[in-house]
Amino acid sequence: MNYTFYINFSTFCNYTCFYCRNKDFIKHKNINIKILLDYFNKFINIKNINNIQIYLEGDGEPTLHPDLLEFCEKI
Repeated sequence: MNYTFYINFSTFCNYTCFYCRNKDFIKHKNINIKILLDYFNKFINIKNINNIQIYLEGDGEPTLHPDLLEFCEKI
């Protein structure tokens, strides 16, 4: 079985573009990776998984998440 996850990893953005439709995303909102990793561990243990694709997205800039590297290493 194959699964694809689209994760809105962060809504924080370091830009203030005048044309941005999401001005509220300047606020710092990051997903809690401990909760996310716990979810993945439970999910993997109960499913017959051959392949997982994970897309780290964001309404802001996902690469600004302070735990991005730790999350990628653990996944």
